[in-house]
Amino acid sequence: MQLTDDSGRCLPKELESAPRRKGRAEFIKFLRGEYSTQRELIIAKCFDCTGFYEDGAVDCGIVTCPLYKFMPYRKTPRNQEDGEKA
Repeated sequence: MQLTDDSGRCLPKELESAPRRKGRAEFIKFLRGEYSTQRELIIAKCFDCTGFYEDGAVDCGIVTCPLYKFMPYRKTPRNQEDGEKA
């Protein structure tokens, strides 16, 4: 199946074989120009930045990234950051 956007342009071939991980559908939605929420866009960016999770669904470990707090596969729960209590 060839993925296309609204104008019929083909989306990157890498997406066809990309694992079905958090962010894949959101990234395709973004590329098609469809409406996305802020959360969907963050998840899509993590999917893009990690190379479509080709190495598996793991924590990227880039704690200096402003979006790391929202990374879908990060090891540290959000409520344990910055000394916050659970």
